[in-house]
Amino acid sequence: MAHIIDLKNIKCPKCSCTTFTLTERHILPHTRDVENGICIDNKDIVGIPESEGKVLVTCYKCKHIWKLQKVTSMLNINGLD
Repeated sequence: MAHIIDLKNIKCPKCSCTTFTLTERHILPHTRDVENGICIDNKDIVGIPESEGKVLVTCYKCKHIWKLQKVTSMLNINGLD
Protein backbone atom coordinates (compact mmCIF):
# COMPACT_ATOMS: atom_id res chain seq x y z
CA MET A 1 0.00 0.00 0.00
CA ALA A 2 1.24 3.48 -0.91
CA HIS A 3 2.42 5.85 1.79
CA ILE A 4 0.45 9.15 1.74
CA ILE A 5 1.98 12.44 2.91
CA ASP A 6 0.49 15.94 3.23
CA LEU A 7 2.17 18.70 1.25
CA LYS A 8 2.06 21.04 4.25
CA ASN A 9 4.22 18.57 6.23
CA ILE A 10 7.14 18.64 3.79
CA LYS A 11 10.05 20.87 4.77
CA CYS A 12 13.78 20.85 4.20
CA PRO A 13 15.55 18.71 6.81
CA LYS A 14 18.53 21.09 6.76
CA CYS A 15 16.99 24.58 6.92
CA SER A 16 13.24 23.91 7.48
CA CYS A 17 12.29 25.86 4.33
CA THR A 18 8.86 25.02 2.91
CA THR A 19 9.57 26.28 -0.63
CA PHE A 20 10.86 23.52 -2.89
CA THR A 21 10.65 21.65 -6.19
CA LEU A 22 9.24 18.11 -6.36
CA THR A 23 10.65 15.75 -9.01
CA GLU A 24 9.14 12.33 -9.67
CA ARG A 25 11.46 9.74 -11.21
CA HIS A 26 10.74 6.32 -12.68
CA ILE A 27 12.85 3.80 -14.54
CA LEU A 28 11.31 3.31 -17.99
CA PRO A 29 12.34 0.50 -20.30
CA HIS A 30 13.52 1.38 -23.82
CA THR A 31 13.36 -1.37 -26.43
CA ARG A 32 15.36 -1.75 -29.66
CA ASP A 33 15.10 -4.67 -32.08
CA VAL A 34 18.44 -6.14 -33.24
CA GLU A 35 18.77 -8.75 -35.98
CA ASN A 36 22.13 -10.39 -36.65
CA GLY A 37 23.97 -7.62 -34.82
CA ILE A 38 22.19 -4.78 -36.68
CA CYS A 39 19.59 -2.51 -35.14
CA ILE A 40 16.46 -2.88 -37.27
CA ASP A 41 14.17 -0.65 -35.23
CA ASN A 42 15.59 2.78 -34.51
CA LYS A 43 12.62 4.01 -32.49
CA ASP A 44 12.42 3.83 -28.72
CA ILE A 45 9.38 1.99 -27.43
CA VAL A 46 8.67 3.33 -23.99
CA GLY A 47 6.74 1.01 -21.74
CA ILE A 48 5.26 1.31 -18.31
CA PRO A 49 7.65 1.78 -15.38
CA GLU A 50 9.39 -1.43 -14.33
CA SER A 51 9.76 -0.36 -10.75
CA GLU A 52 8.16 2.03 -8.34
CA GLY A 53 9.39 5.56 -8.63
CA LYS A 54 10.73 8.00 -6.12
CA VAL A 55 10.01 11.62 -5.35
CA LEU A 56 12.98 13.94 -4.91
CA VAL A 57 12.72 17.34 -3.27
CA THR A 58 15.05 20.28 -3.93
CA CYS A 59 15.02 23.14 -1.42
CA TYR A 60 14.88 26.63 -2.98
CA LYS A 61 16.77 28.22 -0.07
CA CYS A 62 19.77 25.93 0.58
CA LYS A 63 19.57 23.69 -2.55
CA HIS A 64 19.56 20.52 -0.42
CA ILE A 65 18.12 17.49 -2.28
CA TRP A 66 16.43 14.63 -0.47
CA LYS A 67 14.14 11.69 -1.20
CA LEU A 68 10.69 11.52 0.36
CA GLN A 69 10.73 8.27 2.30
CA LYS A 70 8.16 5.64 1.22
CA VAL A 71 6.58 8.02 -1.34
CA THR A 72 6.75 6.52 -4.85
CA SER A 73 4.63 9.02 -6.77
CA MET A 74 3.37 12.59 -6.54
CA LEU A 75 -0.08 11.04 -6.56
CA ASN A 76 0.72 10.05 -2.96
CA ILE A 77 1.06 13.69 -1.85
CA ASN A 78 -2.13 15.35 -0.58
CA GLY A 79 -2.49 19.01 -1.54
CA LEU A 80 -1.03 19.04 -5.05
CA ASP A 81 -4.38 19.47 -6.79
